[in-house]
Amino acid sequence: MDAFAELIEAVVDVHARELAERVGLIGADSAAPGHEVGGHGVLGREVGGRMSELFRKTV
Repeated sequence: MDAFAELIEAVVDVHARELAERVGLIGADSAAPGHEVGGHGVLGREVGGRMSELFRKTV
């Protein structure tokens, strides 16, 4: 299970920007503060937090 969890995390890391774009959290050409760090396409904490809230399952 640990290896599977690491694989899922890696997939999300690689595709996080595309996922954020598809659910409307950022635009395709978004470069606003909080959306990426250093222009490398890394999502900022704000967008990451919003994604976590959106995809978190509630019981």
